[in-house]
Amino acid sequence: MVTEKYLFKTREITLNVQDTAVVSVRRQKLSQTGLRVYANGRIGVAGALGVCDEGELAARARENLSLNILYPCEPSTGFMELDSRRGEMIPEEDFLAEVEEFLSELRRAQPDFSFSHQIKEEWSERRLVNDKGLDLKAQDEYISFTLLFREKGSLNIYDGVVGYAGKRYDRAEVLKLVNRVCTAYKNPVELKKAGTRPVVFLERNPTLGKLAKELNGQSFGTGSSLLTKKRGKKVFSSRFSLFQSLHPEDTYGPFFDAEGVVNDGFRYPLIKDGVVLCPYTDKTTAAKYNLPLTGSAVGSYDEVPKLGCRRLKIASSGRTVKELLGGEEGILIVMAEGGDFTPAGDYATPVQLAFAFDGEEFLGRLPQLKISGNLFTMFGKGFRGLSTDKPTPLGGDHFLVLDLKVEKL
Repeated sequence: MVTEKYLFKTREITLNVQDTAVVSVRRQKLSQTGLRVYANGRIGVAGALGVCDEGELAARARENLSLNILYPCEPSTGFMELDSRRGEMIPEEDFLAEVEEFLSELRRAQPDFSFSHQIKEEWSERRLVNDKGLDLKAQDEYISFTLLFREKGSLNIYDGVVGYAGKRYDRAEVLKLVNRVCTAYKNPVELKKAGTRPVVFLERNPTLGKLAKELNGQSFGTGSSLLTKKRGKKVFSSRFSLFQSLHPEDTYGPFFDAEGVVNDGFRYPLIKDGVVLCPYTDKTTAAKYNLPLTGSAVGSYDEVPKLGCRRLKIASSGRTVKELLGGEEGILIVMAEGGDFTPAGDYATPVQLAFAFDGEEFLGRLPQLKISGNLFTMFGKGFRGLSTDKPTPLGGDHFLVLDLKVEKL
């Protein structure tokens, strides 16, 4: 019998914003403890919030073995500790005052707009340890600005969104980003031409959702994925490589998955130079379908680990977004809601807000658009690449440039 303990601690402060002012403050401290017991191909799990009696928790986990939840996998081993905190956050005791000053400057800079929603800072620590030698510990923190903006006099609930999430903070840089977006919004421009155009997304966007679905190990293993029969084949651009990543530079959270799997370099290649290598898997899925184990288990402190999609990261092109545009004017997607992929991989979505973009400046607000394409072309001949630069030097997402069909609504 093997006993494994999962510990999670977090401190979070969330400021709710309305009319460009803080209207409420929520502070939260959370501590969770989970106990897993492995025996004879089964798993028993029990969890508790706050201070708890770990002996009683372990007893409940052993009792839960009687539920006969199958888990025919070996627990992980190994030791690693990683502190990903950057030391550039706002001290908790200064957070409210700093955000109020930020909003005060924003009101002066953008008097024609009203901003609402949330600004949040979070610190977390996770540890996974068992009596087979596993001891993994990760600390991290991040700050996020998610601001819905509405031009005063507009009949819309909101006209657009601007945000930043990362591990660094600088008031001037965040203000610069918001001001760039608002200035472009106030400058309506026409779509110069319809047809196939370079479309610029932020790195995390709906186009990756279809890849996440088709690279799911369960779908891949049962043959229901579009990519099942394409394993080992080149089906995308030779410039396109995709990783599952828990690297601290790519995402917020621990460097290990819910089963304690740690990948070399914290990344696992799924697509390399356009060739489909494998789907993402947890231990059960990898064993069931004879697939590589990629360390993609998810699960709360009181849950049995299961397959889930971790961060998917596109390999960098080594070029800036301006270089990827190659002198063409791009269409930067700010807000595109209501679109989807068909089972065959065709994609279409209305675009509520987009800017004309030359790779350096947001040139102006375009009319509402429709964009469309296909999974195999957008990451095939239509794939230009992931940029080296970002909307702000603070960090966050890179720019992703794809050739898609563009037309006015």
